[in-house]
Amino acid sequence: MDLKGRVNLNHEDDFVMTTEEVSVGIKAGTAFSNSPVEGHGPDGNLTGEGFRLLDEGARIFLLGKSRVILYDTGESEKK
Repeated sequence: MDLKGRVNLNHEDDFVMTTEEVSVGIKAGTAFSNSPVEGHGPDGNLTGEGFRLLDEGARIFLLGKSRVILYDTGESEKK
């Protein structure tokens, strides 16, 4: 399914990615875009020139010039 316009992809962990167009494979659990992407959530922020999302969001690959900022949430200390 191809989506165009301001597209928001929401993950159950309160992580949101925004891009202008994306192709989604619902049954396959995939999504991809060659349009700039921004994302934010409780664990950090990201930007990229595109992305590939696999395994229902378990793996996300940023394309082109990208930046990821991760916050120290202290989660590893709780385990």
